Amino acid sequence: MVVIYFRVDASIEMGTGHVMRCLTLADALVARGATCAFICRAHPGNLLDLIRSKGHVAHALPVTSASVGASSLAITAVGDESVPVHSHWLGATQTEDAEACAPILAEPQPDWLIVDHYALDARWELLLRPHCRRLMVIDDLADRAHACDLLLDQTFGRTVEDYRAWLPNDCQVLCGSQYALLRPEFAALRSYSLQRRAEPRVRQLLISMGGVDKDNATGKVLEALRISSLPTGCQITVVMGAGALGCPKSPARRRACLGRPGFSSV
Repeated sequence: MVVIYFRVDASIEMGTGHVMRCLTLADALVARGATCAFICRAHPGNLLDLIRSKGHVAHALPVTSASVGASSLAITAVGDESVPVHSHWLGATQTEDAEACAPILAEPQPDWLIVDHYALDARWELLLRPHCRRLMVIDDLADRAHACDLLLDQTFGRTVEDYRAWLPNDCQVLCGSQYALLRPEFAALRSYSLQRRAEPRVRQLLISMGGVDKDNATGKVLEALRISSLPTGCQITVVMGAGALGCPKSPARRRACLGRPGFSSV
């Protein structure tokens, strides 16, 4: 049986998207006979309970005052390499994080270690390569070096050339939206969605800015829609995660929808 471990985090600061796409991949792998487990730091807004509810093992890395204080330090730069721009998301240095992960990986020696984290780069990966057979990176930024066997970037328009300077020569690279990690529900509704485009009419509008929406992009969109010329009777639905700040059920968010019939929030 193939054993796969994921190193990924969710938090109020970084949102939930990294964990959600890894869960999509993990569920698909389990359906094909693999065993999947997660390693996540217990940041405020983490999704450890959700991961476990999906039937996956989830190891929690502790958040301590020391690690929070180290969140802005990152690992010492090597040569001309700079620290990752999002290093403060980690809650530790890369070395500390790798040292915490190593004992968890030591016994299973997973066939794959999959890392989806903007705060980690080749230095972390090199520390953990002895503890896994192969290493995969999920990324969107193409802004730092990686020491991996496989890299996936599902960004629309992304090309292999964007990663040429950041990867080993023998790394397999999957770039572009054709590799998007979408849940089965989206694939199941694709034919229906394409049929609706034959006679496009705006009857329903779904707004979802992710699981946290820390900067309240939802409120800005709703305020713009309030003064827009949407068709009469258009149903507007807002979907947000349970950990979202300033949930649209609050009076402040509802005020953005005054004068817009058919507004609802989930």
